[in-house]
Amino acid sequence: MALLIGVGRNPGAEHLLPSLEATVTADLEALGASLRGSGYEVRTLLNPTRNEITAGISGFSGGAPRGSTALVYFTGHGVRIGTTDHLVPADARAPASDDPAGWEQPHVRESLLEADISRYLADCTAGTVLWVIDACRWGVDEQGAAFGSNVVAGPPHGGFAMMTSCGPGEPSGFAETGSFFTASLARAFDPLTEATTVEQVYRAAERATHALSLRALGRPQKVGLYYGNDLAERTKALEVAEGRRLLEPWQDVVRTSALWERVPAGDAEAVAHLQDCLSRLAAQAARHVHHAQQRLPDPWADDEYPVRLLTERLPQLLPKGAELSALEVTALIAGVLLHETAWADRLSQAAESRPRLVRRRPDADGRRRHYEQITEQYPQITEKLADAYSWLADPGDDRHAVTLWLVHRWIGERFGGACACRPGW
Repeated sequence: MALLIGVGRNPGAEHLLPSLEATVTADLEALGASLRGSGYEVRTLLNPTRNEITAGISGFSGGAPRGSTALVYFTGHGVRIGTTDHLVPADARAPASDDPAGWEQPHVRESLLEADISRYLADCTAGTVLWVIDACRWGVDEQGAAFGSNVVAGPPHGGFAMMTSCGPGEPSGFAETGSFFTASLARAFDPLTEATTVEQVYRAAERATHALSLRALGRPQKVGLYYGNDLAERTKALEVAEGRRLLEPWQDVVRTSALWERVPAGDAEAVAHLQDCLSRLAAQAARHVHHAQQRLPDPWADDEYPVRLLTERLPQLLPKGAELSALEVTALIAGVLLHETAWADRLSQAAESRPRLVRRRPDADGRRRHYEQITEQYPQITEKLADAYSWLADPGDDRHAVTLWLVHRWIGERFGGACACRPGW
């Protein structure tokens, strides 16, 4: 379960704290999409008041099933007053001037929310609580402790891990398209990336935030990671994301393929921009493939096929010493990715035709009728699938693999010939 809290507008503090509305909205959308993809039930609070935040956390943590994983996330402004860290709700007040002493005024301090949320976890029976803060921190000097580093208390009987987006004296880098840290965290939770455990997800987010901040700001942004005093090792090893090694290799290979070595030096300026475009195309293709395989699991799927093509096969086909323009290399790489997308599209179409049921259907449309023609070409194989109702509920049954063998035949013909089949056929 996940509770995502975003505060982009603070009307009573806007004379000191700029609006983060566009950034916060983008953060909530990006992280929410990744978490849903990894199987989370996601609730969102946008621009809540202090009372709405505390009630939301209490209700969320109290309703978490026993032994579950509960992620609580905040994006917005943060303030350090003395040695205590605070979050800035939508109804927060700010002092009239930027004098640090003004934040000590009772009406100001009491309008903020302490970053230590342990009191709102008192009734929580979740096995683990993950507390994540992505906040621009007002009043944190270079020598002070990192924001949130003194928060180590979670639920009374469960594991606890906290992550904060930057170190002491550092801004939490962002743009209107979202913050660097949340974009990195969303990528780490993405079901198409390799990380699965708390430690793996957090470290992946840490590395990506470091890279994004260097690229945009010219200096690193140091992510903070803290575990509760109890159950730290168990918490680190807890699986919190689906994890699949698909997105990263595809995005890496479009930048590292030996095909780029064929581009003359004069085209070098265009290469970086084209690689960025291909990286986005690789992400879209990977998601298309993943969603298709969720609809119709494919035991014959080969995620490394595009990587092998771009790393080994295509470079070997070119004459020695041949040069290619940056656009020509881009077209070759894009062709591989678009082939995977087209294959996945046909796999989705096959799912709609109920391929496990191999007998002729009187209501069959054109695609289904074509599939039936394929099954009739392999009567001995089809006979093994005829008694479908005895095994349809068991995805581990070998007959699923046999069915997908027939589906691959159908997809190959849909591409226009046997040459379009997957390698190995």
